Amino acid sequence: MRKFTHGAFSARNKIPGKYMTQTGYIYKLISPQSEKFYIGSTFLLPQKRFDAHRYYFEQYTKYGTGTKNYAHELLKYPDCRLEVLETAECSDRDALRALERVWFDKLRPNLTNKNAPIDDNEKRRLAQKAYQAKYKASKCCKHCGAHSSGSDLSDEDRPAKRGEVFGELGHG
Repeated sequence: MRKFTHGAFSARNKIPGKYMTQTGYIYKLISPQSEKFYIGSTFLLPQKRFDAHRYYFEQYTKYGTGTKNYAHELLKYPDCRLEVLETAECSDRDALRALERVWFDKLRPNLTNKNAPIDDNEKRRLAQKAYQAKYKASKCCKHCGAHSSGSDLSDEDRPAKRGEVFGELGHG
């Protein structure tokens, strides 16, 4: 197991040069039925992370809650399993993501992941914000049609749908 640090000090303990570490795992989801695989990283025990992947996949497929992610391409196979690629002592999540990025670049051709891990908090925050805005807009348009050209009703005249969010996408 190697130690992997990122930056000048750990954000967790705020002491320059002193690192509180925790065990991180770089893993891949694989299935004999597919040549593709998914790369991920976690501080959870690998089995707990795999259980979480399965849970979110079940919630998405059975109930339509949550969002589809690249791991779902493999979780649809009953023989999908998690394989640990590396165990490392990491100073923080950014260090773990930097290590995940190394594996991502090494194994890129056969990944289901489309986006490389971002190991910078500000870049990740901006990327997530852009993705969420795009996702919310597409989900909104899909169920209400208010932003599509086929809608006959203006935003003010359209009846509200259950669970609809107002004020964020020009609905209110």
